[in-house]
Amino acid sequence: MDDGRDEEFLRLARERYRRAIEAERDSREAMLDDLRFRAGDQWPDDVKAERAERPCLTINMMPQFIRQVSGDVRLNKPSITVKPVSGGADREKAAILTGLIRAIEHASLAQVAYSGAVDASATCGIGHFRVDTEFTDDDVFEQDIRIRRIRNPLAVAWDPDAQEITKEDARYCFITETMTPAAFRAAYPGAAMADFPAEGSDESLRPWRDGENVVVAEYWVKQPAERTLALLPDGAVRDVTEIAEPELARLAPLRLRRVRAHQVRSYLVSGLEILEGPTDWPGRYIPIVPVLGEEVHVGRETVTHGLVRFAKDPQRIYNYSRSAATEAVALAPKAPFVGTARMFAEHESYWRRANRKNLAYLPYTPDPEAPGARPERQPAPEIQLAYGQEATLAARDINATTGLHPPALGQASNETSGVAIEKRQREGDVGTFVYVDNLAIALGYAGRILVDLIPKIYDSTRVVMVIGEDESERFVEINRPALNEQGETVLLNDLAAGRYDVRVSTGPSFTTRRDAAAASMVEFIRAAPETATVVMDLLARNLDWPGSEEMAKRFRRIAVARGLAEPEEGEGPDSLSPVLGAQAEKAEAEALRLRVEALKDQVETLKLQAQAEKLAREAEGQELDNAGKALLLSSQAGQLEAAVAAAVETVLARLADGALSPDSKGETE
Repeated sequence: MDDGRDEEFLRLARERYRRAIEAERDSREAMLDDLRFRAGDQWPDDVKAERAERPCLTINMMPQFIRQVSGDVRLNKPSITVKPVSGGADREKAAILTGLIRAIEHASLAQVAYSGAVDASATCGIGHFRVDTEFTDDDVFEQDIRIRRIRNPLAVAWDPDAQEITKEDARYCFITETMTPAAFRAAYPGAAMADFPAEGSDESLRPWRDGENVVVAEYWVKQPAERTLALLPDGAVRDVTEIAEPELARLAPLRLRRVRAHQVRSYLVSGLEILEGPTDWPGRYIPIVPVLGEEVHVGRETVTHGLVRFAKDPQRIYNYSRSAATEAVALAPKAPFVGTARMFAEHESYWRRANRKNLAYLPYTPDPEAPGARPERQPAPEIQLAYGQEATLAARDINATTGLHPPALGQASNETSGVAIEKRQREGDVGTFVYVDNLAIALGYAGRILVDLIPKIYDSTRVVMVIGEDESERFVEINRPALNEQGETVLLNDLAAGRYDVRVSTGPSFTTRRDAAAASMVEFIRAAPETATVVMDLLARNLDWPGSEEMAKRFRRIAVARGLAEPEEGEGPDSLSPVLGAQAEKAEAEALRLRVEALKDQVETLKLQAQAEKLAREAEGQELDNAGKALLLSSQAGQLEAAVAAAVETVLARLADGALSPDSKGETE
C-alpha cells in the first residue's frame, strides 16, 4: 500500500479500536475490577486510607469458587468429534480429522489454554484462546497447527456489531500488547516510536499510548473477496479460486459458481505505522475464540460477568467483620488483678509484668486490714458476638451469589446421607454449568476453525500422527496420489474432500471411564465367577497395568480359539502361536473328556432310576403296564450311549490325526 492508503488504513483501524473500547468501557472497567478483586485487592482505597493503623485483613474466598468451575473442566474434559456431512465426506476421514485434532491439542498443551479461558470467564466474564500455525522445523516448508492461550482476557477487543456468542460474525478484532521503548526498538528497529501529536490534536490516538510504553496491536480484519466454487463429478464442492486453468480443466467441473466472500488478513500496527503485514490467513474464520461467562441484556447494553461480580459485597463484609473482630481482640485490655495497695507495694516489678509474661509465681504481701484476702484476677471483657455472626452471614451470602454451597466445595454440611450430599453437589454443578456449557460452545467454534484450516495446512503428502479416544497413537498417510479402479489419479485420505460438522461432548476422561469400567467388571466377576473366562480379555484391556495390553491380546486369542468371541480380521486359530495353540487344544480335549464323563453318569443314573421304579411297582404287586414308558427310557439311554460313543470317537480321531499335543493326549487318555 502507498503512504496515502496506509494513512487511511491506520485512521480506520484507530477509529475501529476506539469504537470497540468505547462500546465496552463500563463492562471492561468492571471486569478489570473483578480480576483485581480475585487477585486479593479487596479493600477500597479510601477505606484503607482511613484504617491506616487498623487491621485490614483480606481472607480471600474467591479462588476456591473459581477453581471449582475450572476444576470441573479439568475433570470432565470437553472433546471435539468430527462427523461427516456430505460431498465426499466419510467416517474414515472424519476419524482421521478427529484424531488429528486430538494430536494438535496434545502437542499444543491445549488444556492449559482451555482451562485458562474458562478461569477468566468465571472470574470476570470472558476469556480467550487462539488457533495459530507454525513451521514444523527451521529447514522445511510444512506447517503445523497449534492452540495457544491468551493470558490477558482484556487484551482482545471485538467488533461491537458482532451478535454471535462465538463472535464469528465479527468483521474485525484487535489483540493488544504493551511494549517498553527498549523492547519496541529491538523488535522493530526501523519503526518510529509513534510519538503522538500534541495534546488534543487527535483523540483517536490516545488509546495507543500507555504512559511511556507503546501499545502494539495485532489487527485481524475480514476484507471482501470473490471466490469460485466448482461442483465436481463426484458431487464434491471445491474452492478453485487459485487453481490454474489446466488443473481446473482436469477436474472437469460440472458447474462453476462465483460467490461474494471475504479474505481474513492480519496486520501488526502501532498508532502511526503498519509494522508487519498484510498476512493472508488460509482459513475463513478469525482464529480468536472467546469463552463467555454470563450475559445479561439490558436494553441495548450487554452486561457480561463471572462469579466474582456479585460476590464482592459479601466478601467485603466478611473481610470487615473479621478485621473488626481481630481489632477488638487485639485492643481488649488484659483481665486485671484486684487487691489492696499493700499487697503489691513490695513486689511491684512482678505485678507490672503479670499481663505481659508467663511468670512462674506472683508474690504478694498480706494486708492485716483485709485478713484472708489475696489478689484476684477479674473476668476478661467480652468480645461482641455480632462480629462472628456477621462473618457467618457474609459467608452464606457468598455461597448464594455464586451458586456454590459447602457440599459442592467439599465442605461438611448438615446433609448426612450420600443421596442428599450428591443432590446438593449436583445443584452446585447446575448453578455453574453455564461456564462449562459456554466452553463447549467455544470449542465447537474452535473445531470448525480447525476443520476449515486442516486441509489448507496439511495439503501435501505427509504422515501425520492421530490420537484415539483411548490415547493410543498411530500414523496415517494423507494426500497420497494413487490410481483408482478407473485408472484415474486420486488422493488417498484427501481431507479437503467433503463437508464435515463438529460435535463437542463433555464428560469424564477416557482414563476415568476405563478405571470405572474395570472396577465394575471386577464386581461382576465376583458376583458371577463362571463368567471370568468369557470376559477376561475385556477386563485386562481396561486395567492400567504394565503389560495389560499383552495380557488382553493373549486372553483374546484364547477366547477366539474357544469360540467365545467372534474373530476379527487377522484373528482365528491359525493366528495363534504354537504354545497358545497347544494350550487351547489341551483345554478343548479336557472339556471333551469332562463331557464324556458327564454323559456316562447320566446314563447310569437313568438305568438306576428305571430299575428302582420297576422294583417298587413289583413290590406293590403291580406290573409295569406302560410299555411305552419303558420303551422311552430305553430309547433315551440308547441315545445317550450313542452320544458318548460319538464323543469318544471324536477324541480318538483327533488323537490319531495328531491334532492334540503330546501333553494333552496323555491327559485325555
